[in-house]
Amino acid sequence: YLIRTIKEAYPGKEVFLQGITVHGSQDSFDICLVDGQQRTTFFYLLLKFLEYEDCPKIRYEIRKKSNTFLEELDINNITRDDKEKFQDIFFFKRTLRIFERELHGIDKAAFLSFVLEKVKFLFVIIPEDQAKIVFTMMNGNKAKMTDEELIKAELLRCASKKDDRIFE
Repeated sequence: YLIRTIKEAYPGKEVFLQGITVHGSQDSFDICLVDGQQRTTFFYLLLKFLEYEDCPKIRYEIRKKSNTFLEELDINNITRDDKEKFQDIFFFKRTLRIFERELHGIDKAAFLSFVLEKVKFLFVIIPEDQAKIVFTMMNGNKAKMTDEELIKAELLRCASKKDDRIFE
């Protein structure tokens, strides 16, 4: 869904996405993700697929196999394996296959420039000692969204469409 939304906005309309919440690490320059793992991983995979050379590193510290897969990512080895033992890896590969299908024939360099310049999201920084509380608030009860959050997400999606109309 997200890659199609971005593709529909290509080449010139801005795409606004839901925010990503982070806190800084006191011991390093690392940024610790509080909320937005799927969006962050999506964009990491997209940047890798588009052969972006300055792609930031992403670490899955808790899921070692997922982390290793991302570190050694080979975008040419994404065949479907229904016996894949690790759910993350199964879906990482699936996402890359979707990119391959949805972006087939597109100029990767031009699309990459568009993504870097026109896709926008909020970057919310919170104090490290508040991270667990914020995560629980945002993801309690399996990340159910309130009506207001759903409306906000839909408005952001509509604002990203090529057509200026919100209702079709």
